[in-house]
Amino acid sequence: LGVNPFRLGFVGSTDNHDGAAGSVAETGWAGGQGNNDSSPVRQIGDEVRTNPGGLAVAWSEENSRDAIFAALRRRETYATSGTRPVVRFFGGDLSAVKCGSSSLVRDAYASGTPMGGELGPVRGGRSSRFVVWAAKDPGTAASPGTDLQRVQIVKGWLDAQGRTHERVFDVAGDAQNGAGVDPATCAPRGAGARELCAVWRDPTFRRRERAFYYARVLENPTCRWSTRVCKAAGVDPLSPDCATQAATAGAPFADCCLGPDNDPFLDPLVQERAWTSPIWYRPESIARLRAEVRYGAQPGADRLAMRLVLGRVPKDFHPAGTGLELRLSDDDDILVLTIPAGALVPAGRGRFVLAQPIGPVRKATLALRKREATLLVATGPTDLSRADRADHLITVSLAAGVYRAAHTRLWVLRDGRLMPGGR
Repeated sequence: LGVNPFRLGFVGSTDNHDGAAGSVAETGWAGGQGNNDSSPVRQIGDEVRTNPGGLAVAWSEENSRDAIFAALRRRETYATSGTRPVVRFFGGDLSAVKCGSSSLVRDAYASGTPMGGELGPVRGGRSSRFVVWAAKDPGTAASPGTDLQRVQIVKGWLDAQGRTHERVFDVAGDAQNGAGVDPATCAPRGAGARELCAVWRDPTFRRRERAFYYARVLENPTCRWSTRVCKAAGVDPLSPDCATQAATAGAPFADCCLGPDNDPFLDPLVQERAWTSPIWYRPESIARLRAEVRYGAQPGADRLAMRLVLGRVPKDFHPAGTGLELRLSDDDDILVLTIPAGALVPAGRGRFVLAQPIGPVRKATLALRKREATLLVATGPTDLSRADRADHLITVSLAAGVYRAAHTRLWVLRDGRLMPGGR
């Protein structure tokens, strides 16, 4: 059907039965299963394998329903395990993007796609650049946030034989920074980072190999909620005398002593983290885009001109016999252009042209060369009033049979014209 069912965005959440949305802190967690974990005995004896839950973050342009749902639709979201670090992740050309720059985010939006987006071969046979920036959860005066330990980029890919692979790259910070906790009090020991940033290129990149990339941000270790509950009951999961203490406290507290040596799931310490939605690389997706919305002096007099280059076209794609749909959208559908099957006719040397105007489309040309394709589209006067006259994110989507491609960038307003800020 032309749809990847595994192309999902990431959000975090809770499974709380107490009606306590956002109750995700490890410190002082009262449980989330009603009467089932209403006391320390029940928390440890019955529900020790549960966790407080996570949080969902959406990067919307404003705090409105339309903007938030637009962010969810384009998957510009990330999940956390319960803390509140701030994370940005972009992929693309990003030639002007530098860590430490005050314009990092704006530059990245202009020349790259944010988390959840799609990339074509924007740098030809070379890897796209990726930038990830993270800032620690500041916390509160009573409960300060935890320093960051490291940032990773996780790559997954499908090889020519159809086998899946995954590899993790440490791109910032230090996994061996020596940070931990005071075993007596659970107070943090050692230092991490308030912020981490990296601009990274994939050393294993292959132009024809589909892949996805997401960022993972790890904080320094802290005590798990169960460790704090056990300690308060006189059973210390970090002590070599844990089993003896549990025998004194009562049978349900035996689970306080579960850990890496005897249980693959439980550990007295945890590393809170965040996971960004992936950026998906597809060799057949949009490699370059040039476009311009020209606003007219009166309603219905706007015009769109666009040139997009596809990195690769499937072998079974036949322009003369396949209809095309080109869509511009932000929090609304700005414009949907349809070129029916048969409307593009051969013009020689791999070129197909629109024989006659269709709706607002006045000119359209599709040129195929070495399995790449360049599509030129120009409209006559039409209504583009849904394209806000302001700098904002716009997604260009192309559909042709089962073929799909998408391109999300920051479009900027210049001299009364709206256009992408970069490729």
